[in-house]
Amino acid sequence: MPTLIIRPDTVTSSSGFADSGDTLKGKINDNNTSTSSALTSTSASIVCGFANDSTYSSATINSVTFSIIAALGGRAEEASVAFVLNSLDNDVQTGSLSIEGAEPATFSGSATTSVNSPAKVDGLIATITPDSGGIVLHEVFVTVDYTASGYGHKVLAVAAANISKVNTVATANIGKINTVD
Repeated sequence: MPTLIIRPDTVTSSSGFADSGDTLKGKINDNNTSTSSALTSTSASIVCGFANDSTYSSATINSVTFSIIAALGGRAEEASVAFVLNSLDNDVQTGSLSIEGAEPATFSGSATTSVNSPAKVDGLIATITPDSGGIVLHEVFVTVDYTASGYGHKVLAVAAANISKVNTVATANIGKINTVD
C-alpha cells in the first residue's frame, strides 16, 4: 500500500518555542533536520493544520500516523511530548512520545484507523504539548497509508486514481492493455 507524508501548512497558535507563526511553520515543515525550534519555556504548545493532497482524494484511507523529529534540548535528560490529533472537530488520537537523545530522531504515535476518509485526512489538526524537560523540535508530519482506486498506472496522462475503465476493460483486467503492467 502506498504512503504519503503531509506536513503542516498552518500554525494557528504557538507558545513557549524560540519561533512562532510562519517562522515556526517553516522550520517544522521543511523536511530538513538542520532547522529547528527549541523550547524556551516550561509551558509550551503548538497547534498546526496539515496540507491537503489530491493524491489520496479518491483513495481508501487505511491509517494515519502522527510523527515528530525531535531531540532533547539543553541539559535535559528526558522529556515527553503529548499530542492530540483532531479531525473535523473530533479527537481521533491522543498520545505521548518519550524523547530520547541529543541528536534528532523520529518519534511516532501508533497508526490510527479512525481517520478513514479523504475528508478526515484533509481536516487534520495536531496539538503538540511538550513537557518542561526541554526539547528541540525539527519536524512534524503525518504519514497517510492509503489504497489507490482504479488502475495502478497513468493512462494517457490521466491519473491512475481517476480511471475505472479504459475502453470497457475493467480495472481487474488491466493486463489486457499492452504496455501498462
